Amino acid sequence: MHCPPNTAQAEIHVQEGGRVTVVLRGALDAQSMGGLWRELEARLAPLSVRALEVDARAVHLAGAGGLALLRYLKVGGFTPRPASRCGV
Repeated sequence: MHCPPNTAQAEIHVQEGGRVTVVLRGALDAQSMGGLWRELEARLAPLSVRALEVDARAVHLAGAGGLALLRYLKVGGFTPRPASRCGV
């Protein structure tokens, strides 16, 4: 995926047994959150996720929108009933 500099980006890594890691990078703000939200929803929904790990160490949060997205990921909002871990 090619994004302008400082725009939030996501990498999704699928491992055996339904383990999925989402790695977030860049500036997560009101402008980037909507597109990233839709991308995550489209890419995660078809997966059979049993455990979800979120790596947000390389994200710069700028506003409550980014926090809302992280919270939604953490509670498994994009995937039905995974056990999730969020690293910030």
